[in-house]
Amino acid sequence: MSSRCWRPDGACGPWAAALFLAVAAACRAPDPGRPILLLVSFDGWRADYTARADVPNIRALAERGVSADGLIPPFPPKTFPSHYTLVTGLRPVRHGIVSNTMVEPGFPDRFTLAAPTALDPRWWGGEPLWVTAVRQGRVSASMFWPGSEVPIGGVRPTYWKPYDDRFPNADRVRQVLEWLALPPVERPSFITLYFSDVDSAGHTDGPDSPEVLDAASRLDGLLGELVAGVGRLNLLDRTTIVLVSDHGMSQLDWDRTIFLDDYVDPSSLEVVEWSPVLGVIPRGDSVGAVYEQLKDRHPALAVYRREEIPAALHYRDSPRIPPIVGIADEGWTITTRDRLAAARASGRPPGGAHGYDPSHPSMHGLFVAAGPRLVSGARVPAFESVHLYEFLCAILGLRPASNDGDPAATRAFFAGEQAPSAAAGDTPMLFRATGNEPGWLLEIRAAEMTLLADYGERRLTVPTPAPETIPGGRRYVTQGLTATVLDTLCVDGMSGRPNPQTVTIVFDGRELSGCGGDPADLLQGAAWTVETIAGVRVASPPYPTLWFDEGGRVSGSTSCNRFTGVYAMTGEGVSLSNVASTRKACLPDLMDRERLFLDVLGRVHRFDIGPGGTLVLEAGDGRITARR
Repeated sequence: MSSRCWRPDGACGPWAAALFLAVAAACRAPDPGRPILLLVSFDGWRADYTARADVPNIRALAERGVSADGLIPPFPPKTFPSHYTLVTGLRPVRHGIVSNTMVEPGFPDRFTLAAPTALDPRWWGGEPLWVTAVRQGRVSASMFWPGSEVPIGGVRPTYWKPYDDRFPNADRVRQVLEWLALPPVERPSFITLYFSDVDSAGHTDGPDSPEVLDAASRLDGLLGELVAGVGRLNLLDRTTIVLVSDHGMSQLDWDRTIFLDDYVDPSSLEVVEWSPVLGVIPRGDSVGAVYEQLKDRHPALAVYRREEIPAALHYRDSPRIPPIVGIADEGWTITTRDRLAAARASGRPPGGAHGYDPSHPSMHGLFVAAGPRLVSGARVPAFESVHLYEFLCAILGLRPASNDGDPAATRAFFAGEQAPSAAAGDTPMLFRATGNEPGWLLEIRAAEMTLLADYGERRLTVPTPAPETIPGGRRYVTQGLTATVLDTLCVDGMSGRPNPQTVTIVFDGRELSGCGGDPADLLQGAAWTVETIAGVRVASPPYPTLWFDEGGRVSGSTSCNRFTGVYAMTGEGVSLSNVASTRKACLPDLMDRERLFLDVLGRVHRFDIGPGGTLVLEAGDGRITARR
C-alpha cells in the first residue's frame, strides 16, 4: 500500500505514514459513493493519431463515452502551459506559465522544464484541480503532471511523485491502481496520469512516422490495463476516465528554416525561446530598433511587439512574455545557420515540433471521456481545452475556482445535457488565510471553518464560532482550533505579495503563522496620488492618480488625459492590462510624463505597501509610487 508523502524530497519514514493514516482516518469521514476521476495525458498525441494507429482500447472508451474531433490547446501549444491550462481552466497569461522557458523581471533565474526554478511556487498561479479537490475535502493524487510537485497556494496533491521520465510506464499504471485499492477514506477521488512516449517519438521521427504509431499502440495497451484494473476493483460504475493530450505535432523540414542571424546579431539578444515561437529581449538596442530589424523580413515569420500580439491568441498581458515575439508558420523552424549545420551533422532527421498557432489542426490534441454520468457514443466538434477544468469539476461535484472556461461548452457531454452541480449547501467565503512551511490554508464560511495543514495532509472542519473582538482584530476559538486575525499588513514569505491581515493559528499543539484577507482590499478604496514614476518625482500638479474599483477596473488621470484599464490579482501580486487613455494634447512636459506613466503602468506585475502606507507598483525595470 502506498503511503502519503508531504516532504518535498518524497522521503517519509514508515512511522510518519502510520501516524498520518491514523490521524487521517479520524479527520476524514468515509464516502464510498463519491465519484472517481482519472485524468490521463498522452503528451503530444495529435487528434488524427486515433484513426491512424492500432488503438482498440481508446476506440472502446470512445464508444461508451464522448470523443471530440480535437482538443484545441491555448497559445503557445507547449507542454507546461497547455497541461496547466487543462487543470486550471486559465489561459497561460492568467496562470503564469506562459511557456516552457520564461524569465520574470526581478526573479534571479529563468524558468525551464528541468531546472529547480520550476518548483518555485511564485511561477504558478491559479488553482489546479488537485488543489480544488483537497480544499473541498477530497483526496487527490498525481502520477506526474506539470505543477503537481509544487506547493501551489501551500497545497500539493495528497499523493504525488517527483517527475522521472525513466519511471516505467507499467509501474505508473500499477501505482494508480494501488491508490485506487486503498480503503475508502484514503482512496483518491482525482488522479492524474502522464505519459510522454508519443511526444518523444513525434519530436524525434515526426508525426507521420511509423514510430509514432507504434508508441500510440503501446500507450493504448496501457490504457487497457488501467481500465481492466479499475474493473477488477469494482470501481467502473463510479469512475470517469478522461483521456487528453496537450497539443499535436507538425512535420519539420530542413528546407523550411528561418535564419535569425540573417537579420540580427543573436549575441545582441537574450533569446528566451527559439522556435517556433521566438522570444527575444534586446541587450543593448531598444525594443523598437530590434523590432524593425525583424519585422517583415521573412514571409514565414510574423513578428510582434508584446502588446501587439493578435488578441485571438490571448497572449499579451504578462511581463513573462518577452517584449518581441516571433511566430513561425506551421512546419517552419527558427534557428541560426550554425545551429542548423550542427543539427544536420548529427545525422538526425528534422522530426516534428509544436507551438504553432493553435488554430492549425496539426496542433489539436486528443479528447475521449467515458463514465457513469456521460453520454455514450457521442462525437463532438473540436473545443478549447480551457473549458476542461469546469467539466472535470462538474464530474466530481466540486466548486470550481475562478477560471476562463465556460461550463456550457461541455454541458452536452453529460447524459440528459445537464452537468452535475457542486455540492449542496455551498456558502460564500467570508475569509481566507494561508501560510507556508508547512503549507496551510484556513477558510471561514458562515456555517463552518476548515483548516488544511501540512500541505493539505491534515484537515479539520468545525462549526464557525462567533468571533471575539480583540485589540486590532478578532479571534475565533473552537474545539481544537484557535484563529487570531489582526488588521496589520502581512507579506507572504514565499510570493512576496502583501495581504491586509496577519493570521496566527493554534492547532494540534502548534502555532502556525501566515497572511489573510483579499490583497485587492489594499488597492481599493480612496484614489491614490502618484508621487514618483520610474524614479522621477512628480514635482508639480496636475498629479497622476489611480483608482482601483471592486470590479477589476483601474482608472484615473495621467496628468494630461483620463485612462482606464483592467487589473487582476496574481500569485505574486497584480497585473494590469488593456490600459488606454483619451488623446487630448497637453503641454510637452505633461505629455512626456503621461508617456512614461502609461509605459510603466502597462508593465506592472506586483505591488507592495511601503512605509507610511505608500503604494509601490513594480514593473521590473521601473516602479510607480503613490499615496492617499
